Amino acid sequence: MGNNKSYDKVIIHPNHIKNSKQLTALVRSRKIENERIYLESPKCCKQCFKVLEYEDRTKEFCNRSCASIYSNINRVFAPKNDQRTKKGNCKKCNKEVVVNIRASSENIVCKECKEANPYNKVKYKKGINKCKFCTEDVVQPKMICTTCRDNFKNVYSFNCRFDFPLSKFVELFDFELIKKHGWYKAKNKGNNLRGVSRDHKFSITSGFKNKIDPVLMKHPCNCQLLLHKDNQKKRHNCSISLEQLIKEVIAFEKKYNYCPEVLTYIKTLNTGDVV
Repeated sequence: MGNNKSYDKVIIHPNHIKNSKQLTALVRSRKIENERIYLESPKCCKQCFKVLEYEDRTKEFCNRSCASIYSNINRVFAPKNDQRTKKGNCKKCNKEVVVNIRASSENIVCKECKEANPYNKVKYKKGINKCKFCTEDVVQPKMICTTCRDNFKNVYSFNCRFDFPLSKFVELFDFELIKKHGWYKAKNKGNNLRGVSRDHKFSITSGFKNKIDPVLMKHPCNCQLLLHKDNQKKRHNCSISLEQLIKEVIAFEKKYNYCPEVLTYIKTLNTGDVV
């Protein structure tokens, strides 16, 4: 407003100053008159009957304490041992049952009718499960212990990611599938939900369960191209056995010598212990 030259001229004009003073005096006189009228019959606090000031004329109480006392004076407190229940009729069999006092009379159902309903969800019973990856006990409905979950999600699965370019091994992959459908992209990163994604033939879950080194899991021979919807249907199932994967890796390394470390690991691997 300081940069507006026209506005600056207006606010210093004598007529503007004169009108502002007259308006201020009018507002002040109206406020005094309204306050005088209010004080002739002022409002009082409902609890202590103290006269409320003109500024508090819209309130009902002078403070919170009076409001609380007034609200709780006629309140009936239930005994500690009182369950606060009531009687009602089941809407299906009309049987009289005892329910919580807050329960709606239209939704009362007896225990027998609830158990007879086949669409009721079965609640998990508290019990003990064995972790899928180790022998540690976990409370139902959990199936994996905290240690295995953290190691699997944050360490193992990260180390098993494919880090080689597909163009380096053209004969291993079907590039026509990529040309036809494109790469899978989430909604916030391109929105191609019907695209192609890389999949582990021998799944990461099976690799973690059998303690397979990531150097074998991320090998090109363990990679295949799938439509993302088919990859999701496959879940943690394997499309190849560990023995077959090892044979393919050995033949691949003889031809390309891509990762000598994987051959060293295979020599130490006892495939007879794999489940």
